[in-house]
Amino acid sequence: MFAGIIATTLALYIFALVRWSSPRHTPDVGLLLREPGSYIRDQLPYVATWAVAIVVLATVGALLVGRYAPRGTTDVSFESAWWKAFEPADEYLTHVGCELTDGTHIAGTLWTFSTSVDETADRDIGLVAPITYRPGDDAATSVLDDVSVVVVSATQIKYLTITYLDHQCCR
Repeated sequence: MFAGIIATTLALYIFALVRWSSPRHTPDVGLLLREPGSYIRDQLPYVATWAVAIVVLATVGALLVGRYAPRGTTDVSFESAWWKAFEPADEYLTHVGCELTDGTHIAGTLWTFSTSVDETADRDIGLVAPITYRPGDDAATSVLDDVSVVVVSATQIKYLTITYLDHQCCR
């Protein structure tokens, strides 16, 4: 939409510049505004040609502005967001907290994850001990001492929190 507004404004400026420099070769805008009915009746092909020219100029301008104008800092990637989040530098451990769709919270150190870019039902992550668990209806978090690995299906994850930990502090 912004490109269309810019392009239409520029097309009207170009028309105004042509009107200013060569008024005999453009419609008389003042007369058109004072007597629109009779002027359009008398000059219909001429006014229509100029109207179409302005619309075509604006359309081509919008196409060019929309296609070639610099965009913001949008970073489109063909990698999975999981891949980018779970693959920090080798000197860090990745601690992942999962808020599940039922309100349960489970957290642990990332062990493995599905690298597929496609959001499929079989996408999952694996967390290793120490694993913390909090049921959705409980305020207390407990450590699951007897569990070594938890695999969480992506279909059950509402959101993730990710913390990068220094290897030296945690192992």
